[in-house]
Amino acid sequence: MLKRQLDLTSSSTRFSHVSEPSLARQELSRLADAWLLDGQFRLHSSHTVATRRIFIKDLLWFLEHRGHGQCGPTELKHFFVYRSSGHQEAEGRWGNPRLEKPLRSISVKDYFVNLAFMFDWFVSEGFLAVSPMKDLPVPKVRASQIQPLSDAHATALLEAAKKTSNPKRDTAIALLLLDCGLRASEMCNLKMNDLDVEVRRCYVLGRATSIAASSSDAIWPRRSGNTCARSDANPTNWCFTRSGVTKRRRR
Repeated sequence: MLKRQLDLTSSSTRFSHVSEPSLARQELSRLADAWLLDGQFRLHSSHTVATRRIFIKDLLWFLEHRGHGQCGPTELKHFFVYRSSGHQEAEGRWGNPRLEKPLRSISVKDYFVNLAFMFDWFVSEGFLAVSPMKDLPVPKVRASQIQPLSDAHATALLEAAKKTSNPKRDTAIALLLLDCGLRASEMCNLKMNDLDVEVRRCYVLGRATSIAASSSDAIWPRRSGNTCARSDANPTNWCFTRSGVTKRRRR
């Protein structure tokens, strides 16, 4: 019994002296610059380097803003919590009152992955014995729930389509997207033989969806053989690329 008590005392004493791996804030800034330089040397894309520079800037801002002189597992946990909830603060995320919307979980994961790469590089270069992110779990990415358009938004979209340079074409596109719930890429890949005029159905990747009368009236008068419908004002095919449909929607 006495031996077990001594063992437990020795064990608790040993673990009480174990410190978390961490870096001073100024040292982190210096080593982060070295990591970015190494990325440029390895011919990483300018976009990758610029994105990682933003991640580092945000981490350093958070540490200074919260008065943390060190960066270890605890400080990093607080940082990732702030990434998800910073928009709720009165001053906004990163001290910017315009940043008041929550970030998507995939954005938080991007920060996590890139910062983990950085600390792993510190370890590989001998600046740290252990990464402070070694035991931190990767944030879960939850699928975002897409909200459908309201009636007011749908009406506004159709009214805007009627005012474009090709109102019949753009109205047909808007009605087809609204009625069938198609993705922009699915609409771009449609051919006229995917549209069944008799039963008013649209076939997309093996699935069928009904087409409302308003949409069919806008589409079928414009069909031409077995190809996509053509614009009255423009003899070229009215099928867009995905980016083209997105630009039309934004207009």
